[in-house]
Amino acid sequence: MKRFFVSTALLVATSSGFASSSYSSSELEMPGWLLFIALLMITWGVLEIILFFKIWGMTNDVRRLTNQFCPKAPMETPAPKPINPDKYEVGEYDRRLDNVKIGDKVRRLSDGKILEVVSIGENSLECRGGMLDGILSYPKDSLAAI
Repeated sequence: MKRFFVSTALLVATSSGFASSSYSSSELEMPGWLLFIALLMITWGVLEIILFFKIWGMTNDVRRLTNQFCPKAPMETPAPKPINPDKYEVGEYDRRLDNVKIGDKVRRLSDGKILEVVSIGENSLECRGGMLDGILSYPKDSLAAI
């Protein structure tokens, strides 16, 4: 938008300054308002360059502030409840999964993540793990009821 106004001002200034047919030295003088706009544009350009370097310098300050206020110390997270995947033999599963309904929560045995049941199949459950995980189908022997 700024470029539009600047280019329009320049176009009006140049077209009005050279509209006369006489090219004597007295008529080639720059009008006062055109001089004002030119000085204003030069000042604006210099201030934009200064602002660019100030923002560039601030990126180093942000990095230093981040290191000061957010140290890279390990955060303590609560450990998930231990799950014994050897509790069931191959092909067997937690029989409580037969009573699971759509919308119930189940636990994935491989990593302990809580999933929401979306659809129920014969030997599998389709579960949503989160927004990025999407909906995946899991065999019942890889899940545990909560």
